[in-house]
This record gives sequence, structure tokens and C-alpha cells, in this order.
Amino acid sequence: IVPATRGKVIGFLSAKGGCGATTLACHIASELENVTKKNVLLADLDLTSGLVGFLMKTPSSYSILDAIKNLSRLDESLWKALIIEHRPGLSVIPAPAVYSRWDHPDENRLRQVLQFMRTQHDWIVLDLGRSLNSIATAVLDEIDQLFLVSTLEVVALHGLKSIVHGLFEQGEKLQLVLNRTPKMMDISTQELEKILGRSLYAALPNDYMGLYQSYSSGNLLDSNTRLAQHFAMLASKIAGVQPVKSKKKFALFG
Repeated sequence: IVPATRGKVIGFLSAKGGCGATTLACHIASELENVTKKNVLLADLDLTSGLVGFLMKTPSSYSILDAIKNLSRLDESLWKALIIEHRPGLSVIPAPAVYSRWDHPDENRLRQVLQFMRTQHDWIVLDLGRSLNSIATAVLDEIDQLFLVSTLEVVALHGLKSIVHGLFEQGEKLQLVLNRTPKMMDISTQELEKILGRSLYAALPNDYMGLYQSYSSGNLLDSNTRLAQHFAMLASKIAGVQPVKSKKKFALFG
């Protein structure tokens, strides 16, 4: 018997609302496909806001909840009918268009759907929403790496610290990503790492206007922008591959 292939599952979780986990999940999924040329799935598990489908321009009548409801007959052909191909090599399964707490998925069945995803895709990128919610907690054991996304706002860092404390036993699985980092920081990276008790996996620059303009025009960030280059480097680091050389020269810390 040929053993089923096992894709890697990574998740993005915001320390509080508005830290950018969804933006990261969308761009990193796209960049993972670019740098690995493997089959990538982007799954929206932030069931209440469901922004992935909007940002990726993949509206659908199906969602992750349909996969959970049809678990007993979930196979490759049904799965292909549920997901949307954003482009070759990159598929999306969005959150439901309408969600109420009565629709909250059975957590055991959700884990089984994630296990099934591993057999269908090389990389699975999860948008887990904000703070340590019940879905993020339920799928922790199925995730290979969890990226906690925070900004330098006091409230966000407080949320980040409490999540890190709550997930202390997760060890190396947990990685910290600082988003929208200003050019001049009031606190050094070393001081920040000391406060959080962990090293930073990545610090991403702020490009609020660039994101705003690209989302308004219905696209992800242009690959030549500085932030997009950082996304590409982060995806390369996650995948353990050499970063693709960009056409445009830019300084990593400039």
C-alpha cells in the first residue's frame, strides 16, 4: 500500500483583531506556491469574518462547513467540487457567507477534515482569526507551525503575551511575526524578545496604502513592492528554500 502523502499545515493567528493575520495568510499562501511550485490550499477558519474569499476574489457557495457536514463521503472528487482554484497550484476554501454560533463545527470532525486536506495538498495555510478562539485551540494538534501575528500596539502585545503564555507547551511550533513594523521602533527587537520570552521569526514593514490600493483594485500586493518582497522571503523561510531573486533590488532593513 502506498502511504498517503502528508502535506504541511501552517496557521496564522492575530494577537487581536486587525493585526493582519488574514493579509499574511493570503500572501504567504500565494508566495508558497511561487517559491515551492507545490500544491497549496488556503483555508479560511475565521468563520465569523470570512475575509479570505473576499481578498482572494473567490466567492463560493461552498465552505469548510460543507466539508465537515459531508465528512463521511469526503473523497478527492467531492473535495475538488468544494474548493476553488484561484490559479493553478493555489486553491481556496472560504468561510461560509453567513455564519451563526449554531453553525459551530464539531471540533473532532474539523480535525478529520484537516487530516484529509493533508492527503490532497502539499501545503495548507489556515487563517485562524484572532486571539485564542475555540477553533484555533481545536486544531492546534493538527498544525505544524503556528504564526502569531502582532503589531507594536500595547493592546496587541498584551494579547500576544497572553497567547504565548497560554501556548507555552507548544514550544517550537509557535512563531512570532511582528507586522506593520515602523521604520523607527521605540523598543529594540532584543527588548521585545525579552518581554515576550521568545525570538521573533519575522518583522514585516508597514505598507498600509499599498495594501489598501491593491485590495481596492481586487488584487494581492504587486510582487515588486517592498512588503511583497518580505512576504516572499517569509514564505521561503517557512518552506526552507532559497528566496527567489527579485527583479528589483531592495535592502532588507532599508
